[in-house]
Amino acid sequence: MLTTNPELPLRTPLTISTAALAMAAFAFTPVAVDADADGSCHLVRGGDTTEDASDDVEACRQDVWFHANGTQVDNLDNAQGSYAVWDTTPPAASVTSGAGNGVLANSALHQQVEPFDDRGAFVAAGTFDGAIDDVIVELYLFTPGTNIDDTSAPVVRGDYSVDAELTVDGFAVATLADQVVTLEDAGDAVQRITFAFRDVSTIMAMVGSLDGAHEVEVRVHDLAIISDAAVMVYDTTEVPAGMVFNPPAELLAEVD
Repeated sequence: MLTTNPELPLRTPLTISTAALAMAAFAFTPVAVDADADGSCHLVRGGDTTEDASDDVEACRQDVWFHANGTQVDNLDNAQGSYAVWDTTPPAASVTSGAGNGVLANSALHQQVEPFDDRGAFVAAGTFDGAIDDVIVELYLFTPGTNIDDTSAPVVRGDYSVDAELTVDGFAVATLADQVVTLEDAGDAVQRITFAFRDVSTIMAMVGSLDGAHEVEVRVHDLAIISDAAVMVYDTTEVPAGMVFNPPAELLAEVD
């Protein structure tokens, strides 16, 4: 239990009435991330005692970047449980040196076979030491397909939709369905998207412990037309995809 600090800002999680669904665990190589490394923290209410501050915990900001953990095409690796990993070091190599990984985020498997089928999703896995309240995800992608709600023409700039899921210690603690995000030009035909899982601490308090070490997985599917899906890319200086655990309120407010 972390010692509470009365000077830290306090966020009270939203009330959720339904329990999180248990998810099957897959094999991966965890990379430990220490929540105290950044030092920017806020308090979240602990457990069911929303009026009692004695079990509040600190949720501290930590920026991480995704890195390869197999071949350069993740679809097969994902099917074998070898997911992208993350750590606190940004990518150091350029795509011009042959660095970088990608995954074809094909909507067919997700929409017609099994939700969040790893063979057609971006998947990353690792560990996080400390409470998790909110998580911002930033991804880069090539040639996004037509938005499922607009079949008139390929999307170059504008709105784009994803389904995303965050699991912590084997439980789905946050799910985004048909989340509309803004495509931002990141140069060299690459588009950037950002979105956030919010109030994760609410479900974590219901199904387990807020504090301590956690095994974390994130899955992202696009909702493009099946024959015109996106290629999500990461792990180069040009496409430094990653996440921000427990971002400050002002940063979270800027995200879709």
